[in-house]
Amino acid sequence: MNTKVSPKNQFHINSLTNLFSYRLLQCLDGEKQLLSISSQIQKHLSSVSVRKYLKNLEQDAKERQKDLHQFSQEISLPVQEVECKPLHSVLKEVQEIFSFSEPSTILDTGFLLMLREGLSMQKLQYENALSLLTTIHKIKEHKSRIQSKINQIYKSEKELIKIIEGTLFSDGLEQKAYQESPLVT
Repeated sequence: MNTKVSPKNQFHINSLTNLFSYRLLQCLDGEKQLLSISSQIQKHLSSVSVRKYLKNLEQDAKERQKDLHQFSQEISLPVQEVECKPLHSVLKEVQEIFSFSEPSTILDTGFLLMLREGLSMQKLQYENALSLLTTIHKIKEHKSRIQSKINQIYKSEKELIKIIEGTLFSDGLEQKAYQESPLVT
């Protein structure tokens, strides 16, 4: 594999294998960002049950991150930092809202929607990597490994939707946020 090591966040792409490596490194950074987003959201949540859910979500992200590290070593992926810009933008948005908002159920719902956006973006990163992986014959056997990460994120995303809609926990955030909203008369 002919990869030029460039300054941080620059990756020389000259083959499908190289493009796959780039996507996989974005997935790795994406897991790091999901952990950061989840950790910051937990500090400001008013719902205890949602905090517990986020702890489980963080554990899943740590496991995916660990497996990606191992996978990247197995396929001799060059060690280079690549930024997952979509997830960095979600993290920045979460941080901006923290700076001017007080904890409330409305804010909980907003944070969970941002987290869902982050999960969707991360799932898309893995799907892109999987699409490339299926075209690269020499590493086709790793397809199920990437697919399992997509399935795990999909499951987390579905649970998050249930939390927001109020069907997973008895303290449905959507209904509470609606009741707290100043627009409801």
